[in-house]
Amino acid sequence: MALLDARTLSRYRADIELAQRAKQAIDLEVKEQQKQVTVLAGKKKEAEAALASVGGGAVSGGFLSVNSPLAKAAPRNSDGSWPKESCTVDDPTTSGCITPRLLNAYQQARKAGFTHYTSCFSKRSSGEHPLGRACDFSANASTFKNSPATGSDKAYGNSLAAYFVRNADRLGVMYVIWFRQIWLPNTGWRSYSGSGSVAARHENHVHLSVL
Repeated sequence: MALLDARTLSRYRADIELAQRAKQAIDLEVKEQQKQVTVLAGKKKEAEAALASVGGGAVSGGFLSVNSPLAKAAPRNSDGSWPKESCTVDDPTTSGCITPRLLNAYQQARKAGFTHYTSCFSKRSSGEHPLGRACDFSANASTFKNSPATGSDKAYGNSLAAYFVRNADRLGVMYVIWFRQIWLPNTGWRSYSGSGSVAARHENHVHLSVL
């Protein structure tokens, strides 16, 4: 009887230890998810502040198309959240670096036929470009023209902007800017005035920022 009691007690203690380890793992996961939420909330505020600073806010027609091809989704954590990434892979458009998630977005866009001139990493004092989280996709095939896109170039930009919007959840899109409009997941397309130049108004290129 004593031996049976000892075995029962031993199993009971083992079950308690297992439960405690499971709780510790869950607590750590909760803390990590809380950090991710904080990071994403900060990114959202940055994007909204940038939008407000350039006169954005009015709802606009935007660029959407149900015919845009679907992109291969970027990897997520097992719980569906986005893994934390930094500028660790070579930027195929410059001598700098970008995040794996941005590389996937760039590669998927090219596979979908969007192969015009593109530049991603650049040294700046702010924004996502120096973090390897943003690319500028020229409407023109070979360069950034210092004039608003027209004709086939304008149509190309419209299609590319619509492609990123349709695949926002697959690619981890933070926001898209094109031709005096900006798209964010929680607001849709809104007006965007820029600072006066063609490039600042994004009339010659589509800007993509990823989480």
